[in-house]
Amino acid sequence: MGEKGVNTKKERMLSTFAWVIFIVYLLVLVRIVLFKDTQIYNLFAMIGHGQRVLNIIPFASTFEMMRTIGLLHNLQNIAGNLAVFFPMGIFIPLIMNKGFKQTIVIVIGISVSIEVVQYILAIGISDIDDVILNTVGAIVGWSVFQYIKGKIKRTFIFRVVIVGMMIVFGFVGIFAILTTETRLFQITPKKVTVTNPELIDGLNYGSIYVTGKLMGFNAPELTIEKAIQNQNQIRQTIKMELDQETRIILEHVESTYFFDIITSEKYMYSSLTYDEFLPATESFNRINVTIWSADGKHVDTIIIIKHDKIT
Repeated sequence: MGEKGVNTKKERMLSTFAWVIFIVYLLVLVRIVLFKDTQIYNLFAMIGHGQRVLNIIPFASTFEMMRTIGLLHNLQNIAGNLAVFFPMGIFIPLIMNKGFKQTIVIVIGISVSIEVVQYILAIGISDIDDVILNTVGAIVGWSVFQYIKGKIKRTFIFRVVIVGMMIVFGFVGIFAILTTETRLFQITPKKVTVTNPELIDGLNYGSIYVTGKLMGFNAPELTIEKAIQNQNQIRQTIKMELDQETRIILEHVESTYFFDIITSEKYMYSSLTYDEFLPATESFNRINVTIWSADGKHVDTIIIIKHDKIT
């Protein structure tokens, strides 16, 4: 086989490899854009159950997000919209040999299609800002493609560099998603096991008197810092009586993590007598507790919750 035949074979293999990467990219794009609010193992559960929200006023939602959730989060959202379509501006001219105008038309068509599908299936907010930012991201990608093309004159070497760059970009992107939005790649439900569940049988979690942190115990007085439900609440401490009649349950939770998601949880329940609780109070300091009380003064039942994180 001559040198030309070898080069043709290499170019064909490179082209096939580029298409494979592009298809993988499209699958990831659909996952993180179209089905971002549901799990892989239950991918179609959200279809038809969300609200159909349509925003056709440019940058209205962007300014609203800036006002309500802050500049930093808004900038992260903008960067995300730019980044997810950056590869599109490279792949389209690379594997389809399209010019600038054709590339932008295809990008707008894909982005609009995503927004339309979101609206029809009620699985996300259909926003003109997403289309604008996606298009800008693709333009940046196309500009990078043209810049590198102008620097590398040999076509095959140029294509190798572009494919290599997209592989690196892909790995960086996947790692960024794994560390910030790991739930997008959770393929199985969280596994939960319970030891001695009979100890909490009969407890009505709808009638909990208070939840919070155990701040101290000076027999018979228990000090609890109440959990706050929002930032506007002021932290409060209350005092309640705990004695021999109190039912004391220790809830030991072991959580296994993969990046930022819990893949399994093991709940182990054990009961403590009042006499066993007394010498252990210091080890329970600032630990979360759940309390049931009929009169708001005496602790009828207390669950002391200890968490261990396993990575």
